[in-house]
Amino acid sequence: MSAHSAQKAILEKFKHLDALPSVFLFYGPEGVGKRTYALELIRHRLETTKESPPDLRIIAPEGKGHLITIEKAKQVISFAQQAPYEAKEKWLLIDDADRLHPAAANALLKTLEEPLETTHFILITSHPKALLPTIRSRAQGLLFGPLSDEFVASHLSASPSRDLIATAADGSLGRAQKMGELIELMPHIGDLLTQDDVSKKESAAAKIETLFEKAGGTPKHLEALLSLMATFYSEDPSSREQLGEQFEQVRSGISRHIKLRHLLFDLILP
Repeated sequence: MSAHSAQKAILEKFKHLDALPSVFLFYGPEGVGKRTYALELIRHRLETTKESPPDLRIIAPEGKGHLITIEKAKQVISFAQQAPYEAKEKWLLIDDADRLHPAAANALLKTLEEPLETTHFILITSHPKALLPTIRSRAQGLLFGPLSDEFVASHLSASPSRDLIATAADGSLGRAQKMGELIELMPHIGDLLTQDDVSKKESAAAKIETLFEKAGGTPKHLEALLSLMATFYSEDPSSREQLGEQFEQVRSGISRHIKLRHLLFDLILP
């Protein structure tokens, strides 16, 4: 079972071209293989199997704000202005490029507009509209769509919840894998959503927060948690729509460093 056959064919051509676009934009839902295919292209062009070749830099958001800072952008600019070390080209992969701080994005713009002939960028994002229009206009875009439920299920470990997770992941293998890491939360999610007893709901919210943070507590884990919660309402479209609004409040609260347990307990669920 394969995925992204059209994208694979395009990338196969890019592997062998003498002249490449300076900037690529790989976009589409989270967890559908954008980073995997980007690294495959880069390693082929660099003719290396090294995990961290000297002519590759990978930049990703960091810290509580989950941002790519101006300091990181300066490192990118410095690296981009140097000649290759071993290969004929240098590559910079910017993961979650929509999380570039505005100052960082503006600092990078000139480098993206006028890179060295031997320097290439791949920007990866699930939210292309969050990028500066001037950055989007400079990039060769390649869309990666959702994966099929069958494909996602085939790449998960066998378990009674595999098909449920594959369906709830909305075509994202990455999200499905994070959901699998959080599957032990399901009984506590059930208590949170169904218990009338306030103390039991508080206890369930606290347990969810503890296990969530133990798993990593990243934005991707948060999306996996919300997807698990949505499975309780999979048969009710109106409830799922209302949930979407509630979940946006959770995302906003987390970005403002409000405790997850308080956000979950305060949900007004359908």
